[in-house]
Amino acid sequence: MTLLNPKYNYKNLTRDESSGKRLYACPDGYKVPSVTTILDRTKPEEAKQALKEWRNRIGHSQAQAITTEACLASLSNTNPSWLYAIDLIS
Repeated sequence: MTLLNPKYNYKNLTRDESSGKRLYACPDGYKVPSVTTILDRTKPEEAKQALKEWRNRIGHSQAQAITTEACLASLSNTNPSWLYAIDLIS
């Protein structure tokens, strides 16, 4: 199973994080924000505040450990073919 459609000629994108947010430079010269950046910017303030409070309550290092473990657990249940797509944007 592949996530890439062989009928489309995928272009390599370069990532720019110099402004403090992740942008991708498209072949036409435009820079667009990452999906993560868009989701973060549209997240309700209540959700952002709840995450800050959670991190403060359990401590930054413990929160990071839980976040990393959850991410790794999620990836272990994912078809590894998505890794190919990451090569296109790095």
